[in-house]
Amino acid sequence: MRTNQQLGYIVWSFQQRMEDRIFFRMVIQPSTHGPFEMSKRVNAWLKSTDKLFDKLNDQEFERHGQALIVDLEKEGDSIGPVLSDL
Repeated sequence: MRTNQQLGYIVWSFQQRMEDRIFFRMVIQPSTHGPFEMSKRVNAWLKSTDKLFDKLNDQEFERHGQALIVDLEKEGDSIGPVLSDL
C-alpha cells in the first residue's frame, strides 16, 4: 500500500488474536490524503486481494506456508515478538 499507492509515510500491518478470532489490522498514517479517501483506497485494495489468492496454485500456496513455518521457527533475540503474536 505504501509503495504502490503512495498512501502514507507510515504503513504497518499485523495480525491480532481476540478469543477465537484472528484479525488483520493496518495502520496507515498519510501525509496527503484524508480519512474518507484512505477508507476508499483501503477497501479497493482489500477487494483486489481476492484475485491475488485465486491465482495461487497449490504449489505456490505450499511454498508460502513453508516460508511462514521457517519464519516462525527462527530463534529470536527476545520472546516479546512471539508473545505479541499470541
